[in-house]
Amino acid sequence: MSDGLLDTRSQRARRLAVRTGLGTAPSFLLALAFLALGGGVVGVAVAILGLSIGTSARTDRGAAVAGVVVAAALFLLQIVLAWIASHPILPGD
Repeated sequence: MSDGLLDTRSQRARRLAVRTGLGTAPSFLLALAFLALGGGVVGVAVAILGLSIGTSARTDRGAAVAGVVVAAALFLLQIVLAWIASHPILPGD
């Protein structure tokens, strides 16, 4: 493992592609699950939010862990939003 200072342009591009793949794969799998279950807008939103992980991570393991954490957080956010939408605060329904 090197610090990347003397890496060639193709080595840097390959490392970026690996980190991006590891970081975005969990979010894209979650987005595919949402799209398969009929949540079109939610699936697209999850896919867009998952794109920011791979380029900000320094290591492959960091990208993978960050991708799983972001996918889990997005899944929990969808559960909370669904619960709030199905349990209105004001009575009357």
